[in-house]
Amino acid sequence: MRDTGTDAPQQTEIYVEASSADSELARNISAAVVSFTVTAGVASLALQVLRQALRRRSQDSGSDVR
Repeated sequence: MRDTGTDAPQQTEIYVEASSADSELARNISAAVVSFTVTAGVASLALQVLRQALRRRSQDSGSDVR
């Protein structure tokens, strides 16, 4: 019976280590999602600017680009 009491902290210690690894994985995934979102936002903004520039250029030359 006494051995069972000493096993519990070891199990808890293993659980904490697994939890720490899970937390690190969650942080890495979260950082990747944020990075992807920012990159997609910048790319979208760049495409909008390019589209507007092409539209202005086509209006200056008389053709219609959509």
